[in-house]
Parts: sequence; structure tokens; C-alpha cells
Amino acid sequence: MKLRLRTAPHFNRTTPVPYKCLIFLTFLFDKISLTSKKNNKYLFYFNYVLYATIVTQLAFNLISVYTKNSELFYIQFFTAYFNITTFINYNFVIFTNEKREKMVAFMQKHFISTHPLYNKCIRNEVRFSVIIGMLFILSSFAWYVTPWFSPATDEEMQVYNFSNPSRRFSTQFWAPFDVTASPYYEIFFPFTLYSTFMVGVLSLELFTTLPILGLHVKAQFDILSEYLTLLGHPDILSINIKTGHITRHNEITRYDNRLIIQQAKSFLLQIVQQHQHILTFVKTFERNNQIFFAFRMLLTITLLLGVLCQYVFTNSQRAYIFFNLIIVMQFNFFLCTCSELINSGYYGVHKSSYNNYWYNLVFSGNGFTRTLDKDIRRYLMMIMHSSPKSKYLKFKHLDIGFQTFVGSIRLTYSLFVFLFYVQK
Repeated sequence: MKLRLRTAPHFNRTTPVPYKCLIFLTFLFDKISLTSKKNNKYLFYFNYVLYATIVTQLAFNLISVYTKNSELFYIQFFTAYFNITTFINYNFVIFTNEKREKMVAFMQKHFISTHPLYNKCIRNEVRFSVIIGMLFILSSFAWYVTPWFSPATDEEMQVYNFSNPSRRFSTQFWAPFDVTASPYYEIFFPFTLYSTFMVGVLSLELFTTLPILGLHVKAQFDILSEYLTLLGHPDILSINIKTGHITRHNEITRYDNRLIIQQAKSFLLQIVQQHQHILTFVKTFERNNQIFFAFRMLLTITLLLGVLCQYVFTNSQRAYIFFNLIIVMQFNFFLCTCSELINSGYYGVHKSSYNNYWYNLVFSGNGFTRTLDKDIRRYLMMIMHSSPKSKYLKFKHLDIGFQTFVGSIRLTYSLFVFLFYVQK
């Protein structure tokens, strides 16, 4: 055990440090008022109206291109559809922002923040968020500046009639004027640059929120698992799981069976209560994210289909198509990882329920019978028989997990084969 055994006779009364979660994402949302009007309502409305206007232009442009040039449609489908679905997800985030704040408040109130595993979880969250965030923001700007080094294609010139092909944008807009001509290009430039940054931040939310919350739930289960393995330890008298304080036996308490049983009951009662807090959070987490999961699974399948259509029906650069495919596969994998993290944490607690020193708590009762205290046995059975499966039930049989990840890839490939033969 990597737990520090303290010799103090009483619990440590120090207040636990505040629990933190979604640190990087919350910082970005607060600075640009992306999901809430609390900090700056004018900036919030500006962000929403700007992105809604750009997404509307992209949608109308995609419809217009579909009637004129099918190859250009497949080239622009991925980026336009990704922006449209990101905007839909943006509305979901705004609508559920209050619920998310309540979930974070619940974590701050009930989750344990004094254990080394919590600090490890925070470090993993920060690394994960920073790496994914930098990749998305840099890739968004790289995608934005690509047209500066590659002029418009022949298909784009036929559809849009650009007056200045070297000044086009990565995704074209449906507009009654030529956006490459002055002063329209200069007007559109700063707005599209800022909206590209917004897409990077919203993509970060899309990719990291569910895995990070799953990572924190697993960390809490792992903390309980470590504490539970100390049940009946011959050198430990009592444990306070909130403060992390552990009191060792002395020469008197080591042979006081009644005190040992009493302290074991108190310790197990803390474990049961904390376990129920985590399960309550998981149920709320699942209920609040049912629509999110169904929508995002539909998003990943459609985006995968769009990338495959780009590969077959267009002459786009294969490196660009491969990069899009990696992004979508990564998103799908992270989305389906959340439930696996929660389940692995639960089974760790389940295993620790019997993989401890419970046999040291078996004392003689009446006559020669040696039994485990009924309250201790009841607490252990409550932990072992709690709900073991984390499911996001939207369509009754839909379940987050690696099987869903593989199934979504199979479904995408089946749809692609069907469209390929229809096209031929």
C-alpha cells in the first residue's frame, strides 16, 4: 500500500482541498463566455450569433453545391457537416450547462480530493486536455490557412466564379457577392478566424468532456478500492476516507475486539456512503448524457461515411483524407472509452470487497462458533451487489463501450459499400 500510516490518536480535521474537474475546458469557456451569460452576456450573444450565421451560410452553400457539382460536394461535405454538427452540439452544451454545473458542484461536495490518486487524475486530465486542445486549435488554424498556399480548383472556379482565386476560404460561403473581392474578403477574414478558434474550443469539448468525467469517476472508485483493501489490517485501527487520516493500533487497542469491530463498522459505513454517492453521480451522468451519446454516435458514423466518400468520389489529397479519418476515429474511440473506465473502476471496488483482511474481523461468538459481524457482512454485500454495469440507454439496446466502437465502424462500412454500388 502507498498509503501513509499516521500515528496520531485522532482524525486529522484539516479541510480537504476543493475538488477540481474540467479545468482547461472551464477556463476557456469562462474567458470567452461561450456557454454562459454570467461573465459577459454581450460576448455570449456575439459568439452565438456569429457562429449561427456562419453555419447557416455553410449549410446553404452545401445544398447549392450539391445541385451543381457532386465532386465538390464530397470535398466540402466533411468540414461543412462537422461545423454544422458542432453548432448543434454547441446548443446542447448551452442547454445543459446548468446541469453540468450541478454535477460539478456534486463532485466538489462528495468526491474525495485528499488521496494521491486524485492528484494523479488531475495530472492526467491536464495532460489530456492540453494535448488534445493544442492539436485541435493548431489543426483548425492549419486548415484555415491552407487556401493561402493552394489556389482554387477548377471545380470551385466553375461554381463560384472567384475574381481572386488566391484569397478564398477553406470552406466556402453561400453569399450573393464574391467573398474574394475587396472589401468583402477583409470583412469576412477576422470573423472566420475567430469562428475557427471557436470550432477548436467546441471540438475540445466534444472530444474530452465524457472521457474526463469517466476518468474522475474511475479515480474515485480506485480510491475506494485502495481503502477497502485495508479493511481488517492488523496494524490499522481506523481510517477517515475524507481526510485520508489513518490511525494505527497501540498495545491496548490491538486486543480490544469490541473496539476493532466498532471501528471496522464505522470505516465500512464511510465506504458504503461514498460508494452510493459515486453511483448516484454515475446515474445522473448517464441520464444527462443520453441524448449527447446518441447524437455523437450519429455524428461519428456520418463523418466516417463522409471521409470514405471523399476517398472514393474525389481527387482530394490522400494525406488530408487520412487526417480527417484519424480525427473521427479518435473521437469515436474516446467517446466509447468513458463507460469502460467506469466499469473497470467499479470492478476494482467489487474485487477489493473480498480481497482484504476481513478474516481478521472474525471473532468467537457464543460457544465455539467464529462468525463475522452481521453489520460488516451486510455492508460488504451492499458494495458487492450494487449495479455493476454502466449503460447509456437511448435506444434500449445501445450501450457505450468498445463493442459499440467496433459496431459503428461496421455500420459505416456497410453504408459506404451500399452507396458505392449505387454510385456505380
